Parts: sequence; C-alpha cells; structure tokens
Amino acid sequence: NLEYFKLAPEDYTHKIPVMSAAKQMSPHTLYLYGSPWTSPNWTKADNSYTRGYMKDEYYGYWAKYLLRFLEEYKKEGIEFWGFSPFNEPINALYLKEYYINSMQWLPMAHREFVRYHLGPLLRASPFNATKLLTFEDGRWFLEYWLDRVMVDPVVADYIDGVSLHWYRDTQSSPDLLDKMFKKYNKFLLYTEACIIHRLDPNSTLTIDLGSWIRGAAYATDIIEVINHMSIGFIDWNMALNT
Repeated sequence: NLEYFKLAPEDYTHKIPVMSAAKQMSPHTLYLYGSPWTSPNWTKADNSYTRGYMKDEYYGYWAKYLLRFLEEYKKEGIEFWGFSPFNEPINALYLKEYYINSMQWLPMAHREFVRYHLGPLLRASPFNATKLLTFEDGRWFLEYWLDRVMVDPVVADYIDGVSLHWYRDTQSSPDLLDKMFKKYNKFLLYTEACIIHRLDPNSTLTIDLGSWIRGAAYATDIIEVINHMSIGFIDWNMALNT
C-alpha cells in the first residue's frame, strides 16, 4: 500500500526547485518527461541497484509506485507530460557488472507488466492523460523490442509512443525509425543524448568546451532522426554536458 513512500531529499533540493523555476520563467507549457533507472533493490532478483530484473510478484507494486511518484510531484505543482517505466533495459541484460543504477527487462516481461498492471492502473487514474512510452534504449535493438511488445493489441493500446536514446545510432539505419512508425503508428521521441568522452578519439577530456567533433555528432543525429519521424530530441542535458 506504499505506506512508507516518500520523495527523496534530492527531489526537494535539486529537482522540484529547478522545475518550478523553469515553469515561472517560461511563457510556454513545460513538458516534463521521466524514467526511473531501477526499482528498489529488494524488489529485484539479486538485490542489486546496478543489475538484475524485477521479481514478477512486484509488478503491481511497481505500477503503483510510479503513479505515486506522479501524485507526489503534482502536490508540489509539477506535472509530467510523459514517462517510461525504466531506463535502458537492455544494458543490464548483456553487461554482467554495470556501474550505474540499472534494471533489466525483456520485452515479454514488459508486455506483461503493461497489460496487467501499469496500463489499466494508469488508464483508470487521474493521470490517464500522461503519455506512456516504451523502449527507452538504443535504436539498434528497436525492432526486436517492438515486435515482441506490440504483438498484443491490448498493450499496444496502452502505449502512446516510443522513446529512444542516441547511443549506437551509427550502428543502425535511420530508416528503421520510418519502418517502425509505419508498422505501429506510435510517435517516436529521442529522450536521451549526451557525449560519452571515451567515444571521442581526439579527446580524453570529460569536458571539452568548443569541441566541433562533439557538436557535429549532435547536429548530425538531430537532423537525421527529425527527418525520420522523431518528434523531438532531448539533450541530457546542458548542465551535465557542458
């Protein structure tokens, strides 16, 4: 029943104040999007924050947890346009040791979670206008994922769009975006991009002000995906990647 659920200190010190300030400064609607990187470690098979999958007996709990987050933020005057229930679910599948919070999901497990838990709960809640996105990973794995999630028409009806990250985009054709949009008729949105410095052969700097190589990489990907059905491109973010 989430009796002990509460927002973390960083919600109040770092996130909510920035979001509130942005709302006050902009004359336009602020469209906020979120994705959790892992569930609490005690809900996972190996009790780890950085690897492992969620035990299926906690699917219902996790759906309620996500909606409770939306509820608590709304109490603070912050409403989200959309969210996905995970972040980069494929990483934890093929990386035995990962250095950041991560939780693996197979598309079949995600399909079950949306069909029987998150989908109906979200649809019946006060947050039913909030967009539910799936995938939240690199384009190279997109077709495999969607073909196994969208095969269930009930699940496909619950899902509003598809979220992607730009990493490894050079390893797959942007035509795949057109193909998946045509096949499933769900909007596509690039929700994460940042420069990983080790991918830049000309620099060992984590921060490299004025790097044209990094700027060109961003510009190329933005132009490419916008021309292949993506409705937007979210930088992750100027403060992090300066």
